[in-house]
Amino acid sequence: MSANLSNFAVYIVDDNFFNGNVMKKMITESHVPYSMVEIISPEELDSFLEGYLTDVNDLFLFSIEMMGFDRSFQLAGRLREQCKKCQIAFYGAYASKIEIKKLNLICPLGIIDTEEKDVAMQLRNLLTEAIEVKRSLLGKKHLLKIVSKRELMIVDAEAINYITTIKGERNRIVFHQKKSVECIETSLKVIKQLDLPEYYKVFKSYIINARQIKMIDRTNNVLCFFNGEELEVGKKIRKAIS
Repeated sequence: MSANLSNFAVYIVDDNFFNGNVMKKMITESHVPYSMVEIISPEELDSFLEGYLTDVNDLFLFSIEMMGFDRSFQLAGRLREQCKKCQIAFYGAYASKIEIKKLNLICPLGIIDTEEKDVAMQLRNLLTEAIEVKRSLLGKKHLLKIVSKRELMIVDAEAINYITTIKGERNRIVFHQKKSVECIETSLKVIKQLDLPEYYKVFKSYIINARQIKMIDRTNNVLCFFNGEELEVGKKIRKAIS
């Protein structure tokens, strides 16, 4: 899916079709813009994800009342492995009492406790926050749309320090960003074909964001980035950036 508000999709994962339909009805009555709401059973999730290009702009709502010990967290964890930045939330009775350590493994956007008052307001607030996350992506100056085998990532070009290949691996590269380091299943050749900003310096095994370089150690050929990260390069690359 492309990064625009009209394509905001919500997927409800629940083994109780009645409960899933209640949540679906509440979403349709929330008056928050979305393109579709779909209920997926736990048994259908694996096959759904096989043919799905995960999008950071979609929202997955997992019921915590599914049959099976911690099943919702297992399924959500599987999705999180496939899509590091997609939006995940949980709903159900006493969802507000979920252990923090479980939530930390998934990093959800939020939770909806169906035993508390104003469930509709909780849902609306969650959907509004999901929309705001999407708007923040759309508001960036230069977005890179990166498609790997099973994942779609929308990345702020300015937030990247550098991108590099992994020695011995043909179709995996590493994104060194200001706040994280992530491996993606694609090639540097594919990234080089994107609409890269003019401040990116492109080399055989590196793509380097010159705007994030704080200083250059010319004696040791080391690039020092604003977040404290350092990259040792060859003399040829150091001279090209200097």
